[in-house]
Amino acid sequence: YGHIQMIQGRADDAIDAMNRARALDPLSDLINANLGWFYYLARRYPEALAWSQRLVDLDRTFVAARYNLAMTYEQMGRYSEALAAFQEASALDPANLPVKALLCHGYASSGDSGRAQQLLLELTPQAGQGSLDPTWIGLIHAALGHKEEAFDWFEKAFQARSETLLYLKVDPKYDSLRADPRFAALVKRLNLQGSGPV
Repeated sequence: YGHIQMIQGRADDAIDAMNRARALDPLSDLINANLGWFYYLARRYPEALAWSQRLVDLDRTFVAARYNLAMTYEQMGRYSEALAAFQEASALDPANLPVKALLCHGYASSGDSGRAQQLLLELTPQAGQGSLDPTWIGLIHAALGHKEEAFDWFEKAFQARSETLLYLKVDPKYDSLRADPRFAALVKRLNLQGSGPV
């Protein structure tokens, strides 16, 4: 229920729902990680940072908590800390392609387009073969300033019925695209208009 509310842009309600889930199952890694991610999606960065750091301190091998921490650092402009956390998450789970995509996005956001392009060359065939959600490739292109390529990959994600794409209304990684009419059209095609802000 919390995920449905978050997708609709009802961030405070979503966080309340996730906190209720956590009260019912306080030791669930999934619920605890999702709470940190929801704080990030709601742009409540100090809370996202504090919660994700707490989870990492409790379990140094908790990959989801590490990449939530990294995404929060990235949005706060703390790129060296973001990249370190992304690299640690990737080292803990080297086969995890979304984590590699997040690291690539981190390189792009921080201005290291060389490393981003290099890793993108590795990830793009994975998305083409169906091993990686095409949304991630679109997000990396957006961070590199490649709007045409970003929307091309979002179209592929739409056709593939991507679940990751459903968070475009709230995820800060889409911010550079929000003024583009194609973004509003995609929100409409996904039936996400209404409820909360874009």
